[in-house]
Amino acid sequence: MFDRDIKKDQIDYLMRIKSALQLIENIESSSDQPQDDLLSTIKRLSQRVQKLEEKIDGETEDSIRKAKVREQILSLLQQHKRLSSSQLGDLVSLSRTRCNEYLRELSTQGLAEGVIVGRQKFYKLVK
Repeated sequence: MFDRDIKKDQIDYLMRIKSALQLIENIESSSDQPQDDLLSTIKRLSQRVQKLEEKIDGETEDSIRKAKVREQILSLLQQHKRLSSSQLGDLVSLSRTRCNEYLRELSTQGLAEGVIVGRQKFYKLVK
């Protein structure tokens, strides 16, 4: 759910940028004094926005699956207070390595943190 909201905000932002760039491009192309530097910058930005849109469209299926797995991991951490990556992997049907990648992302985002107990690393939600 969280990823979908962010993705929607990003798409809305890109659409606003795209419409603003098109408006500026139309104004600049109709003026008497061509400003080549400004027009080339606008065209480059417009191309970058288009590439980002294509990338976002291509990632939707993967990001939906990824969001579901993230939600499952967060839910399990909330239920069990702390779990190792291998325990989480078993519960979510992922390899320990893939589970570690998700946990690293969650740690980077400040949603989970690793706690070392003895020789084992457990993860818990950040409050």
